[in-house]
Amino acid sequence: MFKLRPYLSALAFGLAYFLAAEVGHALSFQQASIATFWPPSGIFVGVLFFVPPRRWPWFIAAAIAANLVSDIGWHQKPPLVSLGFTLANSVEAVVGAYLLQRFREPHFTLRSRRHVLLGMPLAALAAACGATIGAAIVCFWQPTANYFPTWAVWWSSDVMGMLLVGPLVVAALRQQWDNLRLLSWPRRFELVAMLASTALLSHIVFSDVHPVFGFTFAVIPILLWPALRFCAKSVSLAIVVIALVAIWNTLHGRGPIAQAGLPVAQQVFALQFLLSVAAVPFLVLAAGMHELQAAADDLETRIAERTRQLAEADQRKDHFLAVLAHELRNPLAPISNALAVWPALQDNPAEQERLRGMMQSQLGHVLALVDELLDVNRISRGKVELRRQPIDLVQLLRDAVDCIRPMANKANQSLDADLPDKRWIVEGDPVRLKQVFDNLLHNASKYAGDNARIRLTATASNGLATVHVQDNGPGIPAEYLQRIFEPFTQVDQSLERAHGGLGIGLTLVRSLIESHGGTVSATSDGPNLGSDFAVTLPLTRVEPLAASSSSSTSKPQHAHDTEVAHADDTLRIDPPAGLHPAPAVASEPSVWEVPPRRVLVVDDVRASARTLAMVLKRMGHEVETRNDGSSAIEAALDYRPDVIFLDIAMPGMSGYEVARQLRSDAAIPDDLLLVALTGYGQEEDRRQALAAGFDVHMVKPVDVHILAQFFRNPPAASRPPLPADA
Repeated sequence: MFKLRPYLSALAFGLAYFLAAEVGHALSFQQASIATFWPPSGIFVGVLFFVPPRRWPWFIAAAIAANLVSDIGWHQKPPLVSLGFTLANSVEAVVGAYLLQRFREPHFTLRSRRHVLLGMPLAALAAACGATIGAAIVCFWQPTANYFPTWAVWWSSDVMGMLLVGPLVVAALRQQWDNLRLLSWPRRFELVAMLASTALLSHIVFSDVHPVFGFTFAVIPILLWPALRFCAKSVSLAIVVIALVAIWNTLHGRGPIAQAGLPVAQQVFALQFLLSVAAVPFLVLAAGMHELQAAADDLETRIAERTRQLAEADQRKDHFLAVLAHELRNPLAPISNALAVWPALQDNPAEQERLRGMMQSQLGHVLALVDELLDVNRISRGKVELRRQPIDLVQLLRDAVDCIRPMANKANQSLDADLPDKRWIVEGDPVRLKQVFDNLLHNASKYAGDNARIRLTATASNGLATVHVQDNGPGIPAEYLQRIFEPFTQVDQSLERAHGGLGIGLTLVRSLIESHGGTVSATSDGPNLGSDFAVTLPLTRVEPLAASSSSSTSKPQHAHDTEVAHADDTLRIDPPAGLHPAPAVASEPSVWEVPPRRVLVVDDVRASARTLAMVLKRMGHEVETRNDGSSAIEAALDYRPDVIFLDIAMPGMSGYEVARQLRSDAAIPDDLLLVALTGYGQEEDRRQALAAGFDVHMVKPVDVHILAQFFRNPPAASRPPLPADA
C-alpha cells in the first residue's frame, strides 16, 4: 500500500481508520461514551511506526478527517468534543510511534519477548497521554462524568487496541503474512479451526447458557493453542475474536458480566480486565515459544553445519592418510627394488654406487615428509620453540631465491626478485622463516608449470614488511582461497595430478608466520591467471648495507642437520651414512626362478620404473618401461607384453583410464594381465582397480616373493565386465 503516492496511501489509511472507528463505536456502551476496545489506536500507531516521520503529516491529516467524519457525521457529537477526541488520538499515536523509534526498535515484532515486554509500558505511556486529554474532554462534555474512572476506561481501551491490533498492522505492512504460505494445508486448516473454536467457545461463555460471573475466564485456556502451535500474531487474532464476541454479547445483555447486575462502568472494566489477563501472559508465552523454536532451529542449523565441517575434515583426513601412504610408498618402492637386485650387482660397483645415490635421494624424500609431519604435530601442540634473533629479511629472501633457482631453471621458468638495497631487520627464527619462503617459492615453481614467470617482491610501510610471491600459473579456485591454509587441503586431489605432497606445507607456512606476529594470505584472479601469496612481518628497523654486521643473517641449516628444540624433547635427524641391505633374498635362488614373460612397467616415478625393471630382468623377464599413460598404450600395441605393471596416480592420464582404454581396445588380447602397482592400498582402491579392468592390485613397495608367486601362479581373469561406454 505504501508504495503508492503519499496522498493515496493516506487516503487508504483514512478509510481503514474510519472503518475501525465504526467497529469501536459499535463496541461502546452508550452510557460510558468511551469504547471498551478501540482498534483505531493500534492502526494509527502501527502505520506511523512503519512510515518515515517526514510522511507523518499525510496520515495524521487522514486520521483527523476520519475521526471528524465518524464523530460528527455519523454519531452527531459536538464539533469541539470531536476535535478534542481527535487531538487525544493523534497525540497518543505520535507519542507511541516516537517512543518505539526512540528506543531503537525499528524491527518491533511480537516474536520477541523483549519487544513484547518493552511494547507494553510504551503503549501504556502513549495511551496515558491520550487518556489524559480524552478524559478531560469527556468531563467537559458530560459534567456528571468522573475523571479518573473515565481516564482508566479510555487508557485501557487504547492500550488493548495498540497491543492487539498494532503488531498485526505492522506485520501486514511488512508482508510478514507471507509465512502463512509456508504452512502446510493441515496447518492452515488447524489455524482456521483454532479461530473458529475460539469464537465458538467465546460465544458459549458469553451467552445466557452460563450466567456465572467466574465462568468468563473459561475462554483463557484456549489461548494456549495459538501460543504453543502458532505465533504471537495468532494469539492477537484469537484475543481480538474473544474481544469482539465478549463485548458484543455483553452490549446486548447476554453473558455473565451483563447478567451480574453491575453498573456500566464496572462492566466495561470487567471486560477490559479479562482482555488484559488474556493478552499479557499469552503474548509473552507466544514470543518465548517463538524464541525457543528459533534457538532450536539455529542450534539445529549449527549442528548440521558442524556435522558437515566434521565430515569434510574426516574426508580430508582420509584423503591425507591415503596420500601419505602413497607419498611414502613411492620412494620406498625403488629402494625395495634396489635392495632386491643389490646382491646380483656385486661385480658391478659402478651400478651399485648409482643405486646407492638413488636410494639416498629417495630416503631424503621420506625424511622430508617425516619432517613435515613432525612440524605439523609440534605446531598443533604448541611445542615449537622459535630461536628469535635479529635477521636481515632481505638477505634471507635472496638466499631463498638462490635455493629455488635450479628448480626454476630446470623448468625453463623466469624467476625475478625485486628486493631493496637495504637491510630489513626482523626478529625471528632464521631457520623457520627460511622454511616459509622456501616453501612458497617451491610451490610457485612446482605448480606454475614450464615456462612460467615467478616474481618475488618486498615492500615496507608502517612498520611492516610485506613479501609477495607471485606466479602466472593455473591459479587457485575461489572456493579454495579461504581453505588453502587448512591442514590436508589440496586444490588438485585427482589421480592425474602432476605433483605430489601432503597438503600441509601451507598450514606450516601460516602457523610459522603467525607465530612471528605476521599474516599470510592468498589471492587469485581466476583459473589460469596465477596466484599471489602475501606475507607480512613486523619490521624492527631498516639499515643501510654498510651497517655493522652484528645483526647479520644467521645461515639457516638444512632441516636434516637442524636440532629442533621444544618443550619435552630434542629431536635430531641426521642424513644416512650408507645402506647395508640384508642378503636374505639372494640366499633363496628359487625366488628368481620363474617362467619368463614379456613385461611392461609404467610409472611416472622413473626410479621406481627403472628399479622394478631391474628386479624383473633379474627374474629372467623381458622388460620395457614407460613413464606416462599415453606412451603406455602405444607400447602395449607395439611391444605386445604379457603383463603390464601400471601405476595408478600419474599426471595426464591415471592408471585407471589407461586400463579402461586397454580393455576396450579390440587389438589388445584378453589374456593380457594388468597389475595395479600403486601407493594407494585401501579396500576402496582395490575395488576401483578391479572395476577399471585390472587383474591384480599390488601395493608399493612389493616384495619379490609376491612377484615370484604372481608369475608362478598368474590369476585367472576375474575382473567384472566393463561398462558398454568404457
